[in-house]
Amino acid sequence: MTALTHAPSQILAKYLVDQAVFTDPAEMAEWPLFENLLPDDPSTVGVLAAAIYDSVGVKQGRHMDGGNVFFPGLQIRMRSQRPPEAHTKAQLVEATLEAVKQTSVVVESSTYLLANVSQTGPLLFIGYEEFGRARRPLHTLNFLITVSQTS
Repeated sequence: MTALTHAPSQILAKYLVDQAVFTDPAEMAEWPLFENLLPDDPSTVGVLAAAIYDSVGVKQGRHMDGGNVFFPGLQIRMRSQRPPEAHTKAQLVEATLEAVKQTSVVVESSTYLLANVSQTGPLLFIGYEEFGRARRPLHTLNFLITVSQTS
């Protein structure tokens, strides 16, 4: 696999925003998707927010020419006011990513081919984010992707 110009998290974030699963943080709308950081400032971000992180991938093997077969890992962390909000959003994320099949994604001037996105487990509750007197539930979804850069 050749090196990618953008991180896998940036590529999948762009796809999820393009599909209207999440919003661009610059829009200041509900369910923004941040990259590698989930801000907690309520004046800039509401309670309903998510972040995507590059995570542990899987080395599946190697080609006869010596190149490795590697699937990058990603984690989407969601913050909500109540668990049902996260469950509803997770179902939309799962359905959207389950449908990925040889899909092109353009990030800035680079084009990528998302061949597949595989969920590695169910929605996980990971605890509460304490914010003043509020306790906001946090949930995660984890994925492996097959991605290549085409231009």
